[in-house]
Amino acid sequence: MLKQARTDAANYKEKSDKLAESLQETLERANATNLQQAIRQNTEVIATLRHRMQLGEHLEKLKRHYRDLEKETVDLTTAEALPVDRLVLLGVPFIVGCLGLIYGMANVFGITWLVSSPDPTWGMLCILFGFMSLLTYYFGRENGQRTTSRDREDCERQIDALRRQIREVESERNDIDSTLPTTSESLELRVRDTQNLITELEAALPTYHHHESALQSYKAAQERAATAVEGLRDAKRAWAATLDQLGLSDSMSPASVRSLSNGYEAMQNSRRRLDELLSEKDQRRRERQAIAKRIEALYCEVTSEDDSESSGQDESDGTELQRNKPHVPHNTPLEKLYHLQSELSRQHHWIKRRRELKDQDTQLKRQQSGHNRAIERGEQQRRALWAKCGVATPEQFYQMVDRKAQLVEMNRQHEDLDNQIKSMIGNHVAYEDVESVMEEASAADLDRRWEALTTNINETETRVGQLRTQQGQISQEMKQLGEDSRLTVAQLELGCIERRIESAARRWQTLSMASCLLEDVCNTFERERQPETLREASTFLSQLTDGKYTRVWTPLGTNQLKIGDAENKSISLEVLSRGTREAVFIALRLSLAAAYSRRGVMLPLVLDDVLVNFDRDRAVCAARTLQTFAELGHQVMMFTCHQHIVDIFEDIEVQVRMMPAQGTPGRATIIEPEPEQEDAEAAEEEVVAEEENIKEPIAEEPVLKELTEETAEETAEQKPVALQAPDHAANVIYVEQPKRQDPKVEHNEIAQQESPASPILGWAWFEDESNARESVERLGEVEDALASITGGAWRENDLLQSPNDVPEEIWNRGSSWWGESASDAPASRTSFDQ
Repeated sequence: MLKQARTDAANYKEKSDKLAESLQETLERANATNLQQAIRQNTEVIATLRHRMQLGEHLEKLKRHYRDLEKETVDLTTAEALPVDRLVLLGVPFIVGCLGLIYGMANVFGITWLVSSPDPTWGMLCILFGFMSLLTYYFGRENGQRTTSRDREDCERQIDALRRQIREVESERNDIDSTLPTTSESLELRVRDTQNLITELEAALPTYHHHESALQSYKAAQERAATAVEGLRDAKRAWAATLDQLGLSDSMSPASVRSLSNGYEAMQNSRRRLDELLSEKDQRRRERQAIAKRIEALYCEVTSEDDSESSGQDESDGTELQRNKPHVPHNTPLEKLYHLQSELSRQHHWIKRRRELKDQDTQLKRQQSGHNRAIERGEQQRRALWAKCGVATPEQFYQMVDRKAQLVEMNRQHEDLDNQIKSMIGNHVAYEDVESVMEEASAADLDRRWEALTTNINETETRVGQLRTQQGQISQEMKQLGEDSRLTVAQLELGCIERRIESAARRWQTLSMASCLLEDVCNTFERERQPETLREASTFLSQLTDGKYTRVWTPLGTNQLKIGDAENKSISLEVLSRGTREAVFIALRLSLAAAYSRRGVMLPLVLDDVLVNFDRDRAVCAARTLQTFAELGHQVMMFTCHQHIVDIFEDIEVQVRMMPAQGTPGRATIIEPEPEQEDAEAAEEEVVAEEENIKEPIAEEPVLKELTEETAEETAEQKPVALQAPDHAANVIYVEQPKRQDPKVEHNEIAQQESPASPILGWAWFEDESNARESVERLGEVEDALASITGGAWRENDLLQSPNDVPEEIWNRGSSWWGESASDAPASRTSFDQ
């Protein structure tokens, strides 16, 4: 027991050392000394990181809400200063009330130039109705102002609360960042690394438990060894005392005492066995004497009978038997007994032999008669068979029989081979397929195929052996897993997880239904609640593209612009052609300018060669749209250096002016239409230019397959001119290159504007410098928002079409490169309009 305890202790010590080494590697990766403590620390780190991510998302939501509230506050402040919609609604009762008061007073005071037949009663009713309408106007205006003021105050309170929340969240985020180690990795990567580390630590838990179990087993083995040592000492003391009591030597071992006790017991058993054998010997002697007497009597009896039988036999036979069989005397009883037994068996043998001979004689007689009859039948059959086979001699018949036997043997061999082939192929392959393959292939092909199949079989057997080895290993692992008690815990966890899955499934169903409803609401909102700027931009886009694209909208919750065509198909802005994108940006600029003009902020619209990527039809539609927009009271200035754009604006009767050369002081001159002959020459040149442009590749839009004709840049070959709209509407100025013929220029003096008189009333809210600055800042914010929506393409045209983008070598070229008219009217890129 002591040896076994020490062996177990050594084994458990070795096992615990191995487990400690494998566990130490995992703890070194976790920078910890205790596995459970490492799991707790990493779990806390993951919770902190996730809380930090949640704080970041919450902070972003608060900032977005803060920006939305600021925009709403600006809108409410604007509505409080100039409530256009409320003034429009309240203007009806105000006008009705004023008209009622005037009409009633005309009836009461009898003013005949307003009323043909005055009626005082009807006049009083009209005055009362007009007074009530004015009261309605007054109370509605006051109520609207109070409502707007309350909403603005609520927004400001919410903004203050959001500021406090943002500061608190940022402070909490900074505290969490200070607790976390500083690193350049992202939070998601740190969370993923920590989760992987926790997974490794949890995977090391069985090793940790086995290590603890090995340590406990090692301690228990040491305790058993100590107990065995104490028991051995006590047993030695008790053994010495027992030997003293028995008077034996102290040096005797338990083995020697055990051998002495075993010899004494064997001696006692032998003595008892000897007494039993002696008594049994006396009994057997008495029985032997009685049997000898009985044998003597029987022998005498048999001897007398033999003598009487021998006297009755034939004399010659008796003489021969007496001569051949000498008499042997039998003196002892045992010899006599043997003699009697042999005589008895001999007599039984001869009796049986006699009966057999009689039966055999009878059977042989019956067989003889049957054989005779069979011989006769065989002779008849042989003669008939010879006649049937057409043979006359036995040799011919025997030859035929030999051939038949060979055929039968070959058929039997053929059947055996078929059975072997069928047993070999089994049920995997049809026998007919094997037969057809064997008939088509030669012996050499079959041998090669046999060798290949033999090789595959050997490889398969090797693989089967490997799989059986793996099966044994897996069975051993299954046995170990079956003995492991973690299965019950895993089943309990599995049940808990299944219940959590059921609850999560129910929650998923609820959230799915809510998601479907929210998607329907979002689709309805995107379809019916687009901003007024985008709705107006959709109208301008439809005019610019001649009805091909009818809608500009943005999906809910995203910063992307979508374009809808005439078939209500939504198209992303990135897949449109360059000309279509520029049409979208022009429509957005026009809608923004119109929106600010409705709020009282009149902004000029300055365009620089925005129609160069348009084809002829779209350029005409865009020119008409700009003309219509200018006729609504907006100031539009367009600069260009392309002659075909100048022709388009001249066709729609827009005044065109040419700017002076860059760096040269002067005034814009109006370009008069050329004579019909020059128009014909220009048309021929235009036709030639179009024929040359046809050979150039046309950009194809990837989704809508729209063909846009990109005009070749002729910036360095033509001279810029300016366009001016008629006086009755807001002016639209275009800078275009003239033809090579000297244009007829009419110098018109531009009337100097008189300095406006000082206003009697105070500054309006939109005329104040601070409010104007805020409006401009607001316009910049809106443009930045649109730029973020369109991915930076909003300012693409402005950046590309800036004069600074043109290489300096283009501007520095000589007059021979620019043309003959360059010396008379140098090109310029600036213009102005009143």
